[in-house]
Amino acid sequence: MSTRILLAIVVGAITLLSACKKDEIDLATLNTNPFDPDYAGAPLFTFLSSETVSVVVNGTPQRNLNAQVRVNTELFGRATTYQVGVDQESGSGIPSNAIPNGLLTISRGNVQPGQEVCWSLRVGNGGAYGGGNRVCATAE
Repeated sequence: MSTRILLAIVVGAITLLSACKKDEIDLATLNTNPFDPDYAGAPLFTFLSSETVSVVVNGTPQRNLNAQVRVNTELFGRATTYQVGVDQESGSGIPSNAIPNGLLTISRGNVQPGQEVCWSLRVGNGGAYGGGNRVCATAE
């Protein structure tokens, strides 16, 4: 009877020792959450198209560049509310409920034909911004 108990203790100890091994966490590789500032994954925003439109602002004609951008929400891991910051580090951005189907139109006023315009876009939640990327378009 005592050999059974001793055998059970040895098997239990071996199981515990082999199950307790933990790998070290490499903090540098924890960069796949799009809401973290050091996000290093796939682009969160994809440029789709652009158009240059003529408008009148305070009686003065000018050209505006509108760019349509897709928010790659599949990179979020699960459905969540978010905001998009355009050329900013903090503050309120465009809320996700104002971005139907993940399609966002951004604009820059008073552009000249052939002028390249770039926007820095970032995703955020709770007022803090994480990862993002730049998108560019050229005025016609």
